Amino acid sequence: MAVRQSNSGQRGTKPLLYDTGRAPPVFHEVTSGAAAQGKRRTGLRIARERRTGQRAGAGSRDRQSERHGVTLKVTEGRQGGWVVLHVSGEMDLVTSPVLRQGVHEAVAEGRRSIVVDLSDVMFCDSSGVGVLIATRRLIRSCRGRLRVILPARGAVDGSHVNRVLAALGVRRLFDVYPDVAAAVDEAREPLSA
Repeated sequence: MAVRQSNSGQRGTKPLLYDTGRAPPVFHEVTSGAAAQGKRRTGLRIARERRTGQRAGAGSRDRQSERHGVTLKVTEGRQGGWVVLHVSGEMDLVTSPVLRQGVHEAVAEGRRSIVVDLSDVMFCDSSGVGVLIATRRLIRSCRGRLRVILPARGAVDGSHVNRVLAALGVRRLFDVYPDVAAAVDEAREPLSA
């Protein structure tokens, strides 16, 4: 970070400008919408609007990311009082924000019981694990419930995430279930870590 100082050369002078290398923020006059009416919007919605150009609620409930040949698809469904987010594809640095967006939208709608079905995820890196941990933190902060569906460790398809979470020692943080039916059943206990 470069700091320009005043020309006086005196000791203890405060910097006049901090140059971070980033473009300065652009402010737009608000003429319509919630902000014009004096209502607050969450930072998540504002950031998404800047990034995508769409307002919250616009678009489908089927989120998908296809960048650089990597695909992640998040489909939202409801079963009982639970929101079920079925995730398929590869969760990495490029695609994992799709899951984060799905979770944030469900929480913004007031949903506090969420099942994340990872049985069709074929690859997960540290950013995907980070999204899962952030999801857990978000749900706990609003006193919600999070359940994760992972296939058994011996399963051929989809067990990659199970192995990654176990190797990192974070699998114990989640209530893991073998399938959606077990996850939404209030009487069922989670699988052991």
